[in-house]
Amino acid sequence: MTLGLGLVLAPAPARAACAGAVSFGQISGGHAACSPGGYCYVTSAGLRTNASIQGTYWMMANGNTAVGVGIDNGNQGNLDWIPDLGFGGGVALNGTWQAGPAGSPDGCPDTLGAVSAMAIGLTDIDATTGVALFAAACVKRDGGAATEFDYDTIVPLTNIDLKPIAKPTVTGTTRVGENALVTIASPNFASIFYTDNSPSCSLNNVIKQYDLWVKEVARGAAAPVSRNTPGNWVLGNTCNIGSPCQVTVDCQAVNCDAFLAVSPKFDSGFGTLRVGANSGRMQAGQNFATPPKPKAIKKAEPGDRPQ
Repeated sequence: MTLGLGLVLAPAPARAACAGAVSFGQISGGHAACSPGGYCYVTSAGLRTNASIQGTYWMMANGNTAVGVGIDNGNQGNLDWIPDLGFGGGVALNGTWQAGPAGSPDGCPDTLGAVSAMAIGLTDIDATTGVALFAAACVKRDGGAATEFDYDTIVPLTNIDLKPIAKPTVTGTTRVGENALVTIASPNFASIFYTDNSPSCSLNNVIKQYDLWVKEVARGAAAPVSRNTPGNWVLGNTCNIGSPCQVTVDCQAVNCDAFLAVSPKFDSGFGTLRVGANSGRMQAGQNFATPPKPKAIKKAEPGDRPQ
């Protein structure tokens, strides 16, 4: 697929994008809620360039992470559908399901009929703070409109603003031999989600799971800085939204510390190659501290006297 999403590259079988343009974007204008000029954009506190923003798009329930399969952006590059507008607004969604200079989408939404929905996943990076930023957006198709998948129909109408996600909430750590079994609570991605409120575009349909990543370091070493997963983080588990997630920190019989981070896992298997904020430091190995058990509090009984 494209820049930085967790995709499997495979030889591409013969495929064709739509014979006629099927458009999507943020191009209708006249929206003072988005900008003084009336246009909506993809915004973030990060670099907000085609190089820093990584993204993919797909038809709900019909994408596939392998190039050449499914109905998605295939090997179409970001410049083809997240252009830099060059007049102060930054970047915006503006593309079609036809072949472009950077490549072709896989399949065509026409094969799904008139009623369908299209989702987009995006990340950006703040070069100053190193914070990773995320957004997902989904709208239904209006085949009679000039922009058939119109991201200016999200409710409430606003820019698609990429935001940081919270660090993992650790709810338990258990010693298993020399390993640490860590449990985290399910994250809430509502703050990074944009929708037109159509049935297929619910948050639970678009972001169904989350990835739990692990970074082991030497005891007392600095916390990880990079938000990019390749070569930096190891995927520990993938869990359903609404359910806790567990991962085993295995230091191979030496003392180590570990940090966790999460990222959204989208419909059709798409993910990101960036993670959110670090958890607190945890220990594993031959010697590590485990959290103390909560102190039992005696329930007051009738007739008890205050101490």
